[in-house]
Amino acid sequence: DLIKSMGYKCYQLHGSLNEKEKKEQLHLFEESAGKVVMVATTALGVGVDIKGTDTTIHLYGSYSDINFVQES
Repeated sequence: DLIKSMGYKCYQLHGSLNEKEKKEQLHLFEESAGKVVMVATTALGVGVDIKGTDTTIHLYGSYSDINFVQES
């Protein structure tokens, strides 16, 4: 709610979403313009490359340097 109150579109991706929900959230995020935030677990960071991503913020440190690179 805080992020939305600041004028950002906000999407989420985590392990509790089913495949349809994950695809929908990714699609909406990729197609959005302007102030957009994706809040995600490490599930998003591995193997997903989204054009136009300016910044990745890690709330907690990665388990290893390799994980950090893959998740960024």
